[in-house]
Amino acid sequence: MSIEQVGNSDIMYLSIIGWTFVQKAEDTTPWAKKREYETSDWKTGVKWEIPYKNLSGKLSKMMFKDSDYGEQFVLELVDGKETYHITMWTDSRYFADFAKKLPNINLAEDFELNPFDFKTKEGKQLRWMSIKQDWTKVESYYWDAEKKKTLHKMPEVSKEDAKGYDKDDWKMFFIKVKKFLKAEVEKVELEEITAEVVDEVFADETVPF
Repeated sequence: MSIEQVGNSDIMYLSIIGWTFVQKAEDTTPWAKKREYETSDWKTGVKWEIPYKNLSGKLSKMMFKDSDYGEQFVLELVDGKETYHITMWTDSRYFADFAKKLPNINLAEDFELNPFDFKTKEGKQLRWMSIKQDWTKVESYYWDAEKKKTLHKMPEVSKEDAKGYDKDDWKMFFIKVKKFLKAEVEKVELEEITAEVVDEVFADETVPF
């Protein structure tokens, strides 16, 4: 993938908004799209971003960092001469889904990331991170094939116990799951990969989604 960078950095910094990866941009940046937003305290604003539907590459780095708004997870992908830093909140379903599938990824090979976000007819919001490698969907390491039983010491709640859970109980449970997944991610050892130095000028460039 070859695209125009914003600023002087050799790294493309991306976050996830809805069902796309987005790169910060200016209103004059080619391919940039305007997004209007509203904060939790009712403030509104406009951002300009370049959206991408999917990304592919080899996993080079993973790190956790604190911010003013909570903890973030950053993963670095390297694809030829391109380096991507993808940031997501550790409380998000994107992080949880990525972490659950990470042990089933062959880290020596490229893989593809594709975020999904949609609402069902019943009004339930569904978010997940689709991962493919060698044209095959990567499944969770912590659930059996029927997705009825957890594996590898993944925290779980029995159906009987779940009947008595209130919102606070579920919050504590999901914190427990997050802490478990963070600890498992931190155990993964990666071989650091650097982007290739490419002097060629490509005539056919991949453009954003």
